[in-house]
Amino acid sequence: MLTFDGGYMEHYTHAFPVLQRYDLPATCFLPTAHIGKFSEWDAEDGHAVAPLMGWDQIYAMKPYDIDFGSLTANHIALDEVEDGIALAELTASKELLQSKLGGAVYSMAYPWNRMTRETTLLVSMAGYMGGCGSSNVEESVFNLWRVPVSPQMP
Repeated sequence: MLTFDGGYMEHYTHAFPVLQRYDLPATCFLPTAHIGKFSEWDAEDGHAVAPLMGWDQIYAMKPYDIDFGSLTANHIALDEVEDGIALAELTASKELLQSKLGGAVYSMAYPWNRMTRETTLLVSMAGYMGGCGSSNVEESVFNLWRVPVSPQMP
């Protein structure tokens, strides 16, 4: 399964044409409060802020077997906030995506892979069927481990 986190414009301009060419499905995880804006969270890590896809790009990708999931509403570290805030972030993101895309949203990814066993329970409570996370918590349907791929890899 190919996944992309953040909804960066480069996912649309660079990855999407390759996915189309080879007829590959993928899932893009979006921080819904930032759609069409910039990746302000990157500045917190000392990285350059980048433009994010807007709804026009998301709608253009949808017919090509590109699925969309949640990266919370505001790209927050779920392990650092109270349960009520985390649940609200998960729920708001899921509801907006379902409303705008006209279908169910089943999956999410944990921003920065920051999660705990307790946050996996909140993901379930918010109505998701699965989540992409990190090997710092046991693997489960609410913590599917991924192998990152980046230009820095050998």
